[in-house]
Amino acid sequence: MKEKIIKAIKAIKDPGYALHILLYRYGKLSFRKKIFHHSEEYRSISENGDDLGSVAEIGCGYGGQALVNDQLLEVKHTTLFDLPFVNKLIERYLDTYLLNGAYKVTTINKEVCRDYDLVISNYAFSELPKKLQLKYIDKLLAKSSRGYLTMNSGLVDSCSAGKLSIDELRDILPQFEVFEENPLTSPYNYIIAWGYDSIFSNKMMKIKNV
Repeated sequence: MKEKIIKAIKAIKDPGYALHILLYRYGKLSFRKKIFHHSEEYRSISENGDDLGSVAEIGCGYGGQALVNDQLLEVKHTTLFDLPFVNKLIERYLDTYLLNGAYKVTTINKEVCRDYDLVISNYAFSELPKKLQLKYIDKLLAKSSRGYLTMNSGLVDSCSAGKLSIDELRDILPQFEVFEENPLTSPYNYIIAWGYDSIFSNKMMKIKNV
């Protein structure tokens, strides 16, 4: 895995990106380390090791996580969901690289109901209003075999007004477990995951009691 990480870092050689990951800090964890940390967790949740198959990402920023996943793991196809003007930024960024897999950008209104091998979201899904969360669940999450969602809403006392609660999510998502975010970037943050094996839950994650 170390060799793959070194290879991925070398592949991501855009000077602007390199400067960004050196200067930007997310708590005590650098932005670069956090992106690679997520990729390692996605790898662990996959039943085929590095092979993630088809991936959907909700809320993609400029496409950095998708790029690292493509360079570090085996992703056949990634569908990136974001706002139209953000999607233009993602395309401009990703098209500066030669990818191993394929990708497309889209919006939820353009998506037909389908299943993915893995659906991921770093906070974005949890920040959507309930009506939009329900639409993503109906079209993507409920039909996908594996999921990994980093959340910042849904718990009591968190900023969850107008969003699905953890109990509501339990009723409509595939059966999932709640894990602690590590490192914890906010007291009410947590991770929802399903479709994983015992190696993922025993070695990679710590269950959060909610």
